[in-house]
Parts: sequence; structure tokens; C-alpha cells
Amino acid sequence: KIANVEKADWDLFVGDIGGVLLEKGKPTKAEAARITAVRTLWTGIKPEHHALVAKKAFEAERERQKKKKEQNKEMSFTPGVIALAIGEKSSAILQAIELG
Repeated sequence: KIANVEKADWDLFVGDIGGVLLEKGKPTKAEAARITAVRTLWTGIKPEHHALVAKKAFEAERERQKKKKEQNKEMSFTPGVIALAIGEKSSAILQAIELG
């Protein structure tokens, strides 16, 4: 037990990506409450930080494509993120993709 977090609480997470804890599958209401409780103790980056970065990147790309279209220039797409994971971390990568 660390900071009121039991081992069973850590079992609710598949791992982390960049310090963001990723829950396993779809939690029950009770599990979701424990996940929230653990995340409130977390002092690092949170899921909403990743979501904000992704939203800003999407909006910037959409604006860039709009300008290219207005200028009748050929559309091109910027590269995204490529993640490679082996072993335990691969489950966290898959979960991050599923969570969006």
C-alpha cells in the first residue's frame, strides 16, 4: 500500500504512456471510482493533457489543410506518431489507441 493505493488499485491499470495511467478495458462504476481516486493522487501528466495536445495538433492540421485548399495547392499530410512497443508496454500502447 502506497499513499492509500492498494495493489488491487494498481491492477486496474494496464500501464502508462508518457506517465499517463491507462485503465484496463472498460471499468465498472466501482473501478472507475478507484481509478479516479488514484489519478487524483498522481502529480504528473494526466489524460486531459494528452487530449489537449492531440486536439491542438488536429486543429492545426485542419487549418493547414484549409489554407492549402484555398491556395489551390496540392494537399499533403503531416506524419503522425509511430509507437513501437515490445513486451509489457505493448498492452499499454494498444489501450492508448483504443482510448483515442
